[in-house]
Amino acid sequence: MHFEYRPRKRNWRLKKSIRKSNIGFGFGKKIKVLARFENPNGGNDFVILINKYGDWRYRGPNKWYNIFRKKVLKNL
Repeated sequence: MHFEYRPRKRNWRLKKSIRKSNIGFGFGKKIKVLARFENPNGGNDFVILINKYGDWRYRGPNKWYNIFRKKVLKNL
């Protein structure tokens, strides 16, 4: 899933859904869900990975983890 930031609404909107077959980032078969959130300030995007065992990995600011987690769960 790829979310883009909407500055007027101050929210992230699902732009494109990425399926397992077209991930192509070299993560392997263990990754079940990949969600990428566009960084509004320009730098690295915020990424959430969920593997097939249900473990969550998050790369981004801690204060936004719960917001991103709810967005991912809502769009699964």
